Amino acid sequence: MTTKPILTIDLVSNRQALVNATPGFTWPEALKGIYPNDESKSFSIPIAKGYGYNYTEHCQESLFFPYSRVYDCAAIAVSAILVQDGRYDTNAENIRKANESLNFGDLDSFDGIGVFRQILNCTRASCQGSRHDMEQLEERFGPCGEDIDELPSVESFRSSDLSKIFSPLESLCSKVTREPEPDIAGPGITMAYIMQIALGAWFILFSILIPQHPRTSVIVKAAKAMRRMKKRGRKTSSQREGRTESWLERLRASRFSVALFSAVVEFQEAQVFFTLAVQLASISMMVFNDSLSAIRIDWKAAKLFQAGNTLVVLLVQAELQRKKMHWWYTYLLTLMVCVFCLTIQQLGREDEWPGFMPLPECGNDDFTESILETCRSGLYDTGFDVDVIEHSFESYLSIILISISFITLDQVAQIPHLPDWVNSRVGVWRGESLAKTRTLKATSMFWCLLWFSMNAFLAHLSFYTTARILDQVGGTLRKKDKWTFGQIVAVLLWAPVVFKYFYLNIFGVEEGVGNRIDNHYKVVERGQDKSAPGPSQQSTDEILLTDTGYKNVPNIDDGREYGGLEDPRTPKWGRQCSASGRDGTSSVGSLEPQSFPWSNSR
Repeated sequence: MTTKPILTIDLVSNRQALVNATPGFTWPEALKGIYPNDESKSFSIPIAKGYGYNYTEHCQESLFFPYSRVYDCAAIAVSAILVQDGRYDTNAENIRKANESLNFGDLDSFDGIGVFRQILNCTRASCQGSRHDMEQLEERFGPCGEDIDELPSVESFRSSDLSKIFSPLESLCSKVTREPEPDIAGPGITMAYIMQIALGAWFILFSILIPQHPRTSVIVKAAKAMRRMKKRGRKTSSQREGRTESWLERLRASRFSVALFSAVVEFQEAQVFFTLAVQLASISMMVFNDSLSAIRIDWKAAKLFQAGNTLVVLLVQAELQRKKMHWWYTYLLTLMVCVFCLTIQQLGREDEWPGFMPLPECGNDDFTESILETCRSGLYDTGFDVDVIEHSFESYLSIILISISFITLDQVAQIPHLPDWVNSRVGVWRGESLAKTRTLKATSMFWCLLWFSMNAFLAHLSFYTTARILDQVGGTLRKKDKWTFGQIVAVLLWAPVVFKYFYLNIFGVEEGVGNRIDNHYKVVERGQDKSAPGPSQQSTDEILLTDTGYKNVPNIDDGREYGGLEDPRTPKWGRQCSASGRDGTSSVGSLEPQSFPWSNSR
């Protein structure tokens, strides 16, 4: 008696592992690759774990949605047909474990013929309809393969025809755009995004740990709270608090801290322009690309990337402003990034494309408009087709609008004289009643809570988006043929920021920044100006007014000196003060020495 070969089902851990375990990217390619060329040998069919998914119902009622399950049903159908025809035996323990995960019942009773009849029916309806419908579908999804006409009819399909359908089905997805444009989601763009996330996390983490003002830092406040809970003595507590504040002061003044806060602004500027470049490239792709099939996948990839870029920009800008580093330049650039982000998210929504009616031949669901939709998803859900941004659009829209509103309010509050006016009013209100004092304190705590919640939600969305990006295109980082000229250029974008940060850590800010500015200026550490030289050594950038008139100052334009003196009795700039002359009388026109910076008028 001849022993039959054994057919086993190999359960892989996830969809990405399934892609690695099967030849080809699309499900027709994978099916042809796993089908045995020599039926005298045992073979295994890889399928991703179902985690309780009921394939008995799914493969009969909603085969084509979600698209990533088409391969699973077809692979189970191939196994069932081969076993039912008596060509292969099975291992009872292997089938039992597979059934626990996939819930397909028994291979002897699974309707594999019915699954392939559904596939053939949907394929013919998608690729052999009226000319008008075909032109519309091909414009959106790409043309069907050239060998579709060789498929057997639905009514006459039998198990003996199984080997005849794989080659025609393989050509089904041969002309469909499978991957996004490398300039939108290539390995270089992905690596640049990973570096952006890493640098942003580094700067934000240490910015939180290193306080701007040690006395009001979270570390000092937490230490005080812990000591109160332990009921330590006031003297010991005060001494330890002083040591903590002194240590934080030294940390804040260290070269590492100064380099960090000096480089974070450079990083924000670089990532803003990187994000703007991605956004402008996305818009130009949408405008100038004639292929709607390519636009559809490229646009979704672009939306996912630029949303992640925008979230990091908002996080860093919020941290800059929390550190009282209010610069209108970076704020306006951040505002521009948010406007482009919201525009791209709104313009790229699916309802902007002309709709097509779902095909009744493609199942009982209300989603599948063509069999070609299942091609682009490959063996797993790419995220560029089902689109995580589309499903979370309201969350992204809300957090971006709320964040830019908070940042705008905080930036506007730094308009000159406005903080002084607000502080004066707050001081008056505090003195009026205890209730107003408590209200102001509660308002301040509520604002801090909102600010923390905003940043926490931004960080959550940012890491969630990053996980989706790495899940979908992270594998391209290992593909050497994808690393083209443009991809390498995209990665080198961060080189100036990284090397400048290292340079500042090694040589200090005075050396690092001082060599970049004009020699009329110099970088001086705050506090060193207390030992400034006297008037005889004063820079010519400042003019001293004395009771005898103007001091001779070199003419910067032509090198000549103006030696004229003004009448000292004529009141000039500065404030009047009484000064005694040699005879004890008051000098009427005397002025206190006052310096005026002229460096800005050069």
